[in-house]
Amino acid sequence: MRVDVWSDVVCPWCYLGFVRLEKALAASGVEAEVFHHAYQLDATAVHDGRRTAEHLAEKYGIGVEDALGMMERVTAIAAADGLEYKLADTPHGNTATAHRLLAFAATQGKQHDLLFRLFDAYFQQAQPVFSADELRPHALAVGLDPARVDEVLASDEFEDVVEYDKQLAEQIGVRGVPFFVFNQRVAVPGAESVETLMQAMAKAAEPVE
Repeated sequence: MRVDVWSDVVCPWCYLGFVRLEKALAASGVEAEVFHHAYQLDATAVHDGRRTAEHLAEKYGIGVEDALGMMERVTAIAAADGLEYKLADTPHGNTATAHRLLAFAATQGKQHDLLFRLFDAYFQQAQPVFSADELRPHALAVGLDPARVDEVLASDEFEDVVEYDKQLAEQIGVRGVPFFVFNQRVAVPGAESVETLMQAMAKAAEPVE
């Protein structure tokens, strides 16, 4: 089965969605090829030392404490799936470079490994994953060639792939992430339950009439 997933590296629901997808695949016994597609929640973001909580407070016109309260609720939901989020400490920043690196990793069969390393670093360790210096160690840890990693990070390579993903998201009506598409037929927006994802996969596997 082909599974296309639009997500952003700093989207807490995306990490949770991928974890639930893995559980759904394991429970159903479906063999799938998963494709990650770039989506930026905030393409204008700047890594200026602010915490995500401060950004959310400004975005929604609420107090920082209220933003932290929102984060606590998401943290509790993620904990039920075995994830230990540190959302209150996560930094705000731009994920464009991370998405380019992920696009390169896809050409080397390392995209999934790198994506999960970035998710873990950001959400469970509250580490920034925006600049070349911040991203390079994760790329090397999953076995990507150091010289090529440096070339990609120092250039605009794979920017066209990221842009294509974003344009495709607009064409198919993606309004938020994660966004799953099974066998290019059945779409599931959001970090739905394992059961919902399994139902979607079963529907996508049905013969086309």
